[in-house]
Amino acid sequence: MAKYIYIYRLAKLRDKKKQDISHVRCIKDENQNVLTREEDIKKRWRSYFDSLFNDGQVDTIIDENPHQERNVNYTRNIRIVEVKEALKRMKIGKACGPDEIPIEVWKCLGEIGLTWLTKLFNKILKSKRMPMDWRRSTLVPIFKNKGDIQSCSNYRGIKLMSHTMKLWERIIDNRLMRETTISEN
Repeated sequence: MAKYIYIYRLAKLRDKKKQDISHVRCIKDENQNVLTREEDIKKRWRSYFDSLFNDGQVDTIIDENPHQERNVNYTRNIRIVEVKEALKRMKIGKACGPDEIPIEVWKCLGEIGLTWLTKLFNKILKSKRMPMDWRRSTLVPIFKNKGDIQSCSNYRGIKLMSHTMKLWERIIDNRLMRETTISEN
């Protein structure tokens, strides 16, 4: 009986290795025509994820009150303790974004890294300007292991963003959670 289990495991492993999903060589367009040229494939992925992520969303412009003072800053500076706490909760071993700086770098730098990050985050808070590099991300299509491998709809898009930006988001999110209450309704 045990011999048969190993045979099935081996067959399953061979079948899995046979599938080439690490690099999609061809993909189908909206009309189910197979695209083989690399530039056509990139255009298809771009249009698919653009429609997926932006479908039904409208850009809204908020009109500022002209009588409101613009330079008033009611937020307190970010403290090293906040950065340290957020950094502690960040997971290691995750794929890097476009800047290729993993969270492990900031953890290894210790107090020097905490001080530098705190100064950076306070500068961003005061200037109200996020670094342009943080606006970029790398989108990686991951096959869901079901359906047609050439169909874009059978892929999940994973955005690889800067880990430093994720740390910044976590600090701001912690501040917001402390200041607000969310009802069950």
